[in-house]
Amino acid sequence: MKITRKIFGILKIILSLLWIGIAVLTLVFGLKGLIWFGNQAERTIGISLENISGVKTMMTEIADVMDAVDESLSVVETSMIDGGLVLRESIPLVDKTSQLIVEYVPQAMEDIHDSMPAVVEAARTIEQTMTLLSSFKVAIPNPFGKDFQFDLGLDYSPEVSLEDSLSDLNSSLENIPGQMRTMEGDFISADISMSVMSENLLGIAHSLDKVREQLADINPEIEGMVANMEQVHGLLENSRSHLPLLLNTARVALIILVILFILTQIPSIYQGYQLYQDHETGEKGEMNMDKEE
Repeated sequence: MKITRKIFGILKIILSLLWIGIAVLTLVFGLKGLIWFGNQAERTIGISLENISGVKTMMTEIADVMDAVDESLSVVETSMIDGGLVLRESIPLVDKTSQLIVEYVPQAMEDIHDSMPAVVEAARTIEQTMTLLSSFKVAIPNPFGKDFQFDLGLDYSPEVSLEDSLSDLNSSLENIPGQMRTMEGDFISADISMSVMSENLLGIAHSLDKVREQLADINPEIEGMVANMEQVHGLLENSRSHLPLLLNTARVALIILVILFILTQIPSIYQGYQLYQDHETGEKGEMNMDKEE
């Protein structure tokens, strides 16, 4: 029984010393771990702050680009609407021009062409009269010098006669009305093309308006994201500023806990020592009793 108490005492002392050693190792590695954790946390927070700053800058630039794109789209949309309306308003003018060129002008030219023979005949008569009047001259003999000559002051001798000019004009008018009527298909195509282009331009303007509405919906979301990033940035900055205090508090708490744990082992060591001492005291007592006998 006395040997058992001695063994329990020694085991109790050894176990308490082991716990103290573990506590000391825990303190050493815990402090190193806190240093490592502080460095990693500082590094992680720094990288996070840089990333958030980069993303925030990028989002701000995207918002600026979207504003510029919206302004450009607004100008293009206005131009598309103006162009479409101009084309739409020009269609009646094209119709009137087509009617004028395809119907009225050819008919007028044909009327001129039909009346041209009478004009040519009248021009022939006029030209003959002008030639006759131009050739009219009267000479009165003058015994003292040159003869006196009188005329009407007309000198009509054109290189091309009026009759020939009118005949050439009449010949050139012969094919023009038919050629102008063949332009009717071109005017119809132009009318259709202008109608299609007008609708397309107005349709594109409508699509651009929808795109601008979507951009207007996205902009507040981007601004909200930037505001959230600024809030997160502030929280990380606050965390980084409080990190040294937290680490110091953790170090102090760890040291205190380890010291308290070590102090809790002192009674166990003392109890083990008491068990061991009781065994030694018992043996000495037995030895003294043997000597007395």
